[in-house]
Amino acid sequence: MTIRRATGGVGKILVNELAKKREFEKVTLITRRKLELPQGVEGADFNKIEQKIVDFDKLEANHAADFEGYDVGFCALGTTAGKAGKKGFYQVDHDYVVGSAKLAKAGGCKHFQLVSSAGANKDSCFLYTQTKGQVEKEITEMNFERLTIWRPNLLIVEREESRPAERILQSIAGPLDPGKFFSMDAPVLARVMIDYCFKPAKSVVDIIGNRDIHFMGQAKSS
Repeated sequence: MTIRRATGGVGKILVNELAKKREFEKVTLITRRKLELPQGVEGADFNKIEQKIVDFDKLEANHAADFEGYDVGFCALGTTAGKAGKKGFYQVDHDYVVGSAKLAKAGGCKHFQLVSSAGANKDSCFLYTQTKGQVEKEITEMNFERLTIWRPNLLIVEREESRPAERILQSIAGPLDPGKFFSMDAPVLARVMIDYCFKPAKSVVDIIGNRDIHFMGQAKSS
């Protein structure tokens, strides 16, 4: 089991949820910096978690072995053009994600789960959705035994970095979108992703949108 970029909003929640799951005997975090694991989380076993700190600019040259031997891979890596600039955004959301998937495939990963975005389209005129679409296409062409692409809309999540515009949208979306038509609570997404490891695939490549994620989360909690 491996997670890439466990220091982000969704990644941190995935770590906490996986620590509670007895089905996962070992969890490896492949990250850019060490994650301070929480203490005293009921039912969580953080002793089974190993952290591998990598240089994402030198993945193939220096870190191929770190991606070997995992059955399932979760990738929640991402940034914004506002934070990293257009070049930095593409480097993280395309180069790092595709590079990670490539090494995971070579290392034997059978089921790869990618957090993408609603509106992902390689032919989009917008950098964000175009990049997400390009990534989906390239990872699909890697022919994983099973690939699950998650397309949430606006993620309601606490982040380390400041994203003022996103924070304003989140504060509006929460109370105005109880049906989750255009927003998604990050903990719900994380739990659904983990649960999906144990469900039969509808096809080799599953693309799951915001409303379906919401309904899956409701079914799981009922």
